[in-house]
Amino acid sequence: MRKIFLIACAVFISFTSLKAQDKNAFLVSVGPMSGGYGYPSGLKATATNSIPTTNLVAEYGLSERITVGIYGAYTNWYDEFDHPQSGYRDDWKQIDVGVRAAYHFGKKNFDFYVSPFLGYTHGSMIYDKTNIYRDELNYKIDAINAGGILGIRYWIIPMVGLHLETGLSRKFFLGGGASFRFGGKKAQ
Repeated sequence: MRKIFLIACAVFISFTSLKAQDKNAFLVSVGPMSGGYGYPSGLKATATNSIPTTNLVAEYGLSERITVGIYGAYTNWYDEFDHPQSGYRDDWKQIDVGVRAAYHFGKKNFDFYVSPFLGYTHGSMIYDKTNIYRDELNYKIDAINAGGILGIRYWIIPMVGLHLETGLSRKFFLGGGASFRFGGKKAQ
């Protein structure tokens, strides 16, 4: 047990001993995620067609360890039932925007990071636009979101990488995708 603890400590120290990011570099990450930044997205398992929540993050390296940036996420789905007498279409749209900062620790091509975020969510559910008797079911959400993210990024080449993030706000969420680095020095 002592050997495992010592090995774990050595691995942690080696991962945190080198810089993970470059000062003055821009990082852009894009990819799908589950449900927006922790706000329930209204997605149903029965959705006929949808655009999965698409996430876009832009960060700027203040130092070798700290980045600050903005994020945006968009969700759109509709559930459609085609029937001559009782057909319907329900639409859900959601936009998340906000700011986030990150503390990076990693080694060479691996970047581990923790990131708090603060943002705003706007979503709307429009039930069957053609059926006037369902108007009272329509609703909108406008909310402030705050939470945290744990992430890992692997740089395939100095300017292109893959990332995976998990976070918690009002609910658990998971995301991933591609990352791009512009400016700064290449990864060491």
